[in-house]
Amino acid sequence: MATARLAQEIIDHIIDFLWDDPPSLCKCALTHSSWYNRSRMLLYIRVHIRDCATFSAFRQLVLHAPRPRSFFEGHSSLLDLTDGGVRPYVQEIPHLLVSCRQAIRTIVLREAHWHEKRSPHSTFFSSLALLTTITRLELISCTFGTFREFQRLLCELPQLTEVSIQDISIKSHSPIPVVPGVRSTGDRLRLHLLHVKGLPSDEFIELLNWIRSTPSGCDRTIRSLHLNPMLPTTANWHITAGLLLQALGAPLTDVAVPVLIGGLSQLYLIFGSNLTWSSIDDDHAGLLSNSSLQSLRLFYLFVGPWTIAWGHIARTLFSISSTMIRHLYLDFKVGIDPRYHGIGDMHVQLTMDWTPLNNITMLKQFASLTEVVVGMEWHISEAVTELEVQDLQNTINGGLRQLHWNARGILTIKHEVHTFSDPPSTGPPTDVANAVV
Repeated sequence: MATARLAQEIIDHIIDFLWDDPPSLCKCALTHSSWYNRSRMLLYIRVHIRDCATFSAFRQLVLHAPRPRSFFEGHSSLLDLTDGGVRPYVQEIPHLLVSCRQAIRTIVLREAHWHEKRSPHSTFFSSLALLTTITRLELISCTFGTFREFQRLLCELPQLTEVSIQDISIKSHSPIPVVPGVRSTGDRLRLHLLHVKGLPSDEFIELLNWIRSTPSGCDRTIRSLHLNPMLPTTANWHITAGLLLQALGAPLTDVAVPVLIGGLSQLYLIFGSNLTWSSIDDDHAGLLSNSSLQSLRLFYLFVGPWTIAWGHIARTLFSISSTMIRHLYLDFKVGIDPRYHGIGDMHVQLTMDWTPLNNITMLKQFASLTEVVVGMEWHISEAVTELEVQDLQNTINGGLRQLHWNARGILTIKHEVHTFSDPPSTGPPTDVANAVV
């Protein structure tokens, strides 16, 4: 009896869902002949190397196996490397890529730890200069012995336009000034995208100051800027971020930053009809100059009286000048522990007046919005009852639904609750105070 067979197009579509799961793709390639071609293509598009043994096998394949090498050269666009362990191999990657006609567009580098005893050889950087197809670099959980090593990694890639950084560490903070004609200092760095997450304030400040001095900042080439520092941030961080936002100006279309905190602490009492554009101080001038913003994401860690916190949020919203914003995302973290005051204080929030904030939502800057998403991430002590948690969420929902955005049908509210049972004896809960949004 004949058995029904799925069309090859349907099989290929099903296998496409495994694009980020190499082990499953390998199993598919070895299971059935009709699964082989699509699985092999996806395996080669994103090449994942997790250890030295895998790299050795990959190296043999590229150098000594003509057919796999040809397939790698024609299809691979992303190389994902994890350099952990006692035998690092990443420093050999540029030499290997230079030896073949590869089409790699993105390199993801994880857990590379460079220090005095494990510093890249100069030929590593000189080989990077020959990789003319790479346009995107992602650094995740890496350590750099000096700022110069970090600079050179970015600057030696001649066509680099996108950089994503997450949880890296730079041991020695001495940024090399940008020198015209010296590539390794950043005089040719023209980024279109810069996403940075999880750096301590001091390292973050040095990075932003350096970026501002390169053509990325001076010539305003950056279009997408995401800055997610470890929260809470310092006053110097806000000043530095504001200066970069001002420098990048109108060309920016996509921004994600913490709520900008400035000097008008009484704002939560007066914002509304009494607040004018001249009331916005230099800390916030960055969003005033970004007149082409189309997408904005704001992060905030609630520390201190609830009403003052919403005053800071409203003030940042008021500082926006772009009338082209289509998407607005507000990502908030709230910690609740009955032993501490000021961390999302329940008693203050229950009596909050939402009218002044609603006045801001009706400004012309937000007339083009098609989507507003408010995400509340709650970190709550088990000492707080489930009924109290529900009351808190209902209070927030009720307040936000008073906003004009809800009447327009563009508001979405999301809650995510995390509980902790063993908070520290002093200070706020560590998973809230040290949260990285």
